[in-house]
Amino acid sequence: MGEKACLYTVGELIEELKKFPLDYKVVTSGYENAYTRILEPKMIKLVKVENARWYDGQFQEEDDIKDYSVFGFEKPVITEKIFNAVVLEREYRD
Repeated sequence: MGEKACLYTVGELIEELKKFPLDYKVVTSGYENAYTRILEPKMIKLVKVENARWYDGQFQEEDDIKDYSVFGFEKPVITEKIFNAVVLEREYRD
């Protein structure tokens, strides 16, 4: 799947999500306010980080926790091991 931003109808999004295993969790990216279109859903591997900063999501990609300097000075406290998820990522605009 590519990085195409879409304004899905409910039916279209359901059809996209049918491409993934039913037991995958669903997460979304986000920051700041208002609403925007989403990119095509994709599979990622996540861990739950209990001490993530307020502006970071609680779930981080598996590869991002290898360099925990992205969390500031604290080592991340992982409370949920690696799991598969489908991300509904927001469209990024300049």
